[in-house]
Amino acid sequence: MDKWETPLVVKDDKTGRVISVDGVFRANKLHKRLCLVLIVMAFVGGGLVEIGDTSALDGCDEGGALVSIGVFLFWTSVLAVPVNGLILLASIPVKTMSTGEVYLQAIFHIIMLVVVVAIFGEAINCHFPFTVAPNYNIGSGF
Repeated sequence: MDKWETPLVVKDDKTGRVISVDGVFRANKLHKRLCLVLIVMAFVGGGLVEIGDTSALDGCDEGGALVSIGVFLFWTSVLAVPVNGLILLASIPVKTMSTGEVYLQAIFHIIMLVVVVAIFGEAINCHFPFTVAPNYNIGSGF
């Protein structure tokens, strides 16, 4: 290694622990990118559900390719919230990862999910991923 090159891993001389990777917290960058991808997934998914509902004749009853993709993207982003919580818990003992930044990114992800639900809530509510009760259409006026 040349004397002007930055080492890939910087270790503490006394303890031998890794201080930083490339001089920055690489794990925090990875988590930040993950949260940004999840936020974009939620916005794109909500938009696709809204477009699919407005372009369909029956609105909420009719689904399509756009609605299916949008529902998958949005609910995948929602299901990643517990994963963010696990990453937050795992970042506490790790010295090379800033727990504060992980916490802020997780909170920002949750806030943006609330914003997406506020914007596209009606369309998203029509396409809940599972039904609580069966939907019987008796058709005799009940």
